[in-house]
Amino acid sequence: PYFRAVVDSLDFFLQREDPARVVAMVRMLQAHAQLHRGLLLISVSTNGLDPAIKQELSTIADMVLSFNVRTIGTDFETSMVVSKFRNAPENLKILVFRVTPEEGITPETVERIA
Repeated sequence: PYFRAVVDSLDFFLQREDPARVVAMVRMLQAHAQLHRGLLLISVSTNGLDPAIKQELSTIADMVLSFNVRTIGTDFETSMVVSKFRNAPENLKILVFRVTPEEGITPETVERIA
């Protein structure tokens, strides 16, 4: 079986440990996942995150996704920004979608380029 790991969320560790140690742990997890052809998914909120740590985590990652919500009038626009996609830069883009109880997640049909 392939190695699979999910860390939800890295914020817990960043609040309690030295950020350098947390980044070292992420590097070890990433190396282990790569060695065993596995998958590693880590979520982290960027609010209050030191830009240097954010950059270092982005450097380690194969893919970086950011989720944003902004208010437009009385509605919300939700989007996912693919800002890094290792070995496939053509996949960098902004995907706008709606979330409703009736339809679930509905992607916008107009494609936006990041």
